[in-house]
Amino acid sequence: IGSFISFLPLTLAIIKWKYFKEKPLLWLFFYFLSGVILNSFTSAFVDLATKYWKIVGPTLQSWKIDDTFFVDPIYFLRNAIFLGLFCSQSLKSEKYANFIRWTSIGFAIFIIINTCFLEGYEEYQTIGNSLDNFFKILLAGIMLRAIFAINNQRNLIKIPHFWFSISILIIGSCAGLIDFLSSRILEQSSVIFYQAHIIKDCFVILAFICFSIGTFYVPWKKQI
Repeated sequence: IGSFISFLPLTLAIIKWKYFKEKPLLWLFFYFLSGVILNSFTSAFVDLATKYWKIVGPTLQSWKIDDTFFVDPIYFLRNAIFLGLFCSQSLKSEKYANFIRWTSIGFAIFIIINTCFLEGYEEYQTIGNSLDNFFKILLAGIMLRAIFAINNQRNLIKIPHFWFSISILIIGSCAGLIDFLSSRILEQSSVIFYQAHIIKDCFVILAFICFSIGTFYVPWKKQI
């Protein structure tokens, strides 16, 4: 179910390509597309590494790769670039748009430094994940503030940016909290760790559903 739903926003965006080929929705399209690519790569990596461990195991161990944590920094950069561009170009306010731009640039630079010199890519990045989730909550908060400021008397259900913001908020707060706690649970029990990630995946699925609803209600004015 999760794999199917993860393709749904991208599928709807392709159907409504005449709207998504223009900025800022183009950046959201790239966010959907890169997410599908990364998720597919991660799943394929796990399957192939498990099936052909005797062949690829020594090479992976030489690179200190024994999990999929090495993919996390790529997800972080994807969020900094595509969500940052989408949100900044969706706002009429230059003040908030510039704030998001510089925050996104700063976050992207930190991801590279943190991965290369600080926490690395071999293990779970506690600081990297925390900042990534905070970044998404910040973006969602700014977007929702702008939406409520101009649409406080209107039906929010048909506003795509409302659903996009809710999706980002769910991933950053609910799924992010479980992700943060599970890093500490891993030290106690690997079984509970993976159970926590199942709950996290449920929130991610909910976020994909909200992304899909927002995509369904496109078109809408380009800025809020």
